[in-house]
Amino acid sequence: MLEAGQKPIGVQPFAAIYGPAKMPREIVERLARDVAAVMARQDVKDGVARYAFEAQSSTPEQLLEFHKAQLEIWRRSARELNLVSD
Repeated sequence: MLEAGQKPIGVQPFAAIYGPAKMPREIVERLARDVAAVMARQDVKDGVARYAFEAQSSTPEQLLEFHKAQLEIWRRSARELNLVSD
């Protein structure tokens, strides 16, 4: 963005696991627990770090809040840049 003469945008690259809408809560919670256990393993952390990422997990609620925050960053940036969609 700086090279284009714009202010930097504070977006954060991430990856997440998603399921279908209205997935039963017990399945969501089990997946969240299992993913957290895998992401806490040192071999997984080391493998992800090779690609300059940090292995971490979150609750479904934390992921929702992350999405909301990132969406607001994109909205604000689009307004500041006077971007419009057709």
